[in-house]
Amino acid sequence: MAVRTRRLATVAGTVLLAGACASGGASLTGSSGTPPPKLSSLQKHDPGLRLPVGPLAPGSYYPTFFTRLVFTVPAGWSSTPQDFPDTVVLYRRIVPDPAAREELDIVRPSAVFHGTCLHRRGLPDVLMYGPGSRAVRPAPRDMVPYLSAYPFLREQHRSSTSVGGRPATRIDATVAGVPNGCINAPAFVGMAALFGMPGNEKPGAQASSGPAAPFTVIRGKRVRIQALSLGGFPVLVSMEAPAASFDRFALEAQRVVDSIRFG
Repeated sequence: MAVRTRRLATVAGTVLLAGACASGGASLTGSSGTPPPKLSSLQKHDPGLRLPVGPLAPGSYYPTFFTRLVFTVPAGWSSTPQDFPDTVVLYRRIVPDPAAREELDIVRPSAVFHGTCLHRRGLPDVLMYGPGSRAVRPAPRDMVPYLSAYPFLREQHRSSTSVGGRPATRIDATVAGVPNGCINAPAFVGMAALFGMPGNEKPGAQASSGPAAPFTVIRGKRVRIQALSLGGFPVLVSMEAPAASFDRFALEAQRVVDSIRFG
């Protein structure tokens, strides 16, 4: 569901943990000699691996930038560089066209927008809203009312579920009605800002990424969002794929979701 804004937003000082992959019993010191972030009790005792960048071998992983999370993937999944804290982006199919990608995101929203088409303020403000901006407000613990009212998510089904043993609400929707220019940049045609991703000005952030940048939805794709609360903060588990392949992808992605554990 997310098309991350790394191409346009300047992300300074982010700690990337790629290449620092180690088994649970091995040393977890990074190549620079700097100790990694403190692990939760769940991660300390989990036999899995630090989350690398690129194709993932089958197994369990704990992203140290999302310190209360462990999940397991089968063969065929890839991880992208971590630009924002409390954000995991996994791909089943990576292709140049964002509208054709099959993506699973685990993210803690930090902000919600007063508007959905934000181009009137200009490109820099669209990508990097500061904490004092009138265009955003803190993300609510319960994101379901906000998602239900979002004009470009055409809800098709809603049900109760659970993620990692926590109660959650599942929303199935199609992204529709997004006008061209909703985000004023050529690379974002047919995309709209759904919420703000966490930056270093928010509680719980563990990397320096600047103010919240938008998590986008793409016109014509199907999405499934499982919304829950963790430690007083909202967490969304989002599946996104083209309509033609969504049902098949959702079955594969649910295997990963079913493996999620929170410390």
